[in-house]
Amino acid sequence: MSQQLNQQPLESPNLDAVHSALKSVKLLRCTVGDVFKCLADCPLIVNNDKSGDDYGTVGGNSTTNSTTGGGNNTTGATNTAPPVAQPSAATIAQLTELQTLLSAVNNRFRELETACTLLTPLNAGPMNLSLGNSSHLGQDPHYDKTNLYADMISAYRWSDKMVEYSTLAATYLQQNPLRRSHITPIYVKGRPQRRPPNGHNIGAQQIDIFIGTLQRLLPDLTIEVTRPFGAPTVLKVTIPRVLRAVILLRGLLIEWVVVKGFDETFDDPNFDNSHVKRLRRFPETAAVTANMETERLDIWSESKHEVFRKVSEHANAAMLHYYSPIHCDVAIRTYLNWLKSYANLFSAPCRKCNARLQNFMPPTWRDIRTFEPYHEQCRP
Repeated sequence: MSQQLNQQPLESPNLDAVHSALKSVKLLRCTVGDVFKCLADCPLIVNNDKSGDDYGTVGGNSTTNSTTGGGNNTTGATNTAPPVAQPSAATIAQLTELQTLLSAVNNRFRELETACTLLTPLNAGPMNLSLGNSSHLGQDPHYDKTNLYADMISAYRWSDKMVEYSTLAATYLQQNPLRRSHITPIYVKGRPQRRPPNGHNIGAQQIDIFIGTLQRLLPDLTIEVTRPFGAPTVLKVTIPRVLRAVILLRGLLIEWVVVKGFDETFDDPNFDNSHVKRLRRFPETAAVTANMETERLDIWSESKHEVFRKVSEHANAAMLHYYSPIHCDVAIRTYLNWLKSYANLFSAPCRKCNARLQNFMPPTWRDIRTFEPYHEQCRP
């Protein structure tokens, strides 16, 4: 509908003609009201009409009696009708006023007809809103039961208003750009900028210093730093008599975690030790030997125990929870505190069922916030 309105703009209605017609209707109603008021306040006119009818009736009866009397008694005097009463001056004034009001009603009615001829018919002109076959809904005799036509007219009017208001809003927004204030800030360069994430771009020396600090803060853990693959750092974390874990870091961001039992190692079983033994005979190849020994580290194979495979799954889920590229130091410190809670893996009961074993499994899940132990089926 908005497209039709844009293509064929509607002309403004003749408001003067509408105002004149409404004014004529108002004057006609007032004049007719004056006529009825005059009739209510002039009882002499009504009484005179009734008395005239009575005089006519009495006169007719007297004439009949005189005829009868003439036949029976020729010497009797005939009865004559009384003279009709002449209207008084007050009655004449009232009749004159009533005639003037009736003439005024006739004139007001002609003015109304003239004003109505100036109005645009409903079925002509650009103001007609064509609704197609839906316009026949208004001809339903049960109009009170069918409000579809009235609702449709209301919807069209609402659409017209929406187009009008949206046009005004678009004009206003073009004149006023979307700014909170038109005043230019003074300290534009002094605003604090968001710190870019740099957790993946930290030097090896800074990592070693940070890991040394964590080792002093967490004496229950044994943390060993190695770099068998070059730039990425590998942390070998050991919880005495419980488990061993390997954490792969990119900068200070945790990329991969594998947890195994305390009796298991992370050595590659497919590595051939004969090359290492052969190169150890020659001191000048010590650097090559060290590199080959580091290649024995296997960070991809899972544990042979189901308990530690479950712990590995929960450790990787916790890694995603504590991930923070901006505050990476806080993230890895919190993660190691969470990992330290597995020190009582085989001794602490479940927080919910208060049992140490369920389906032959200890509570392998630790709460992210409170570090409390739960079974896989009991976790909240």
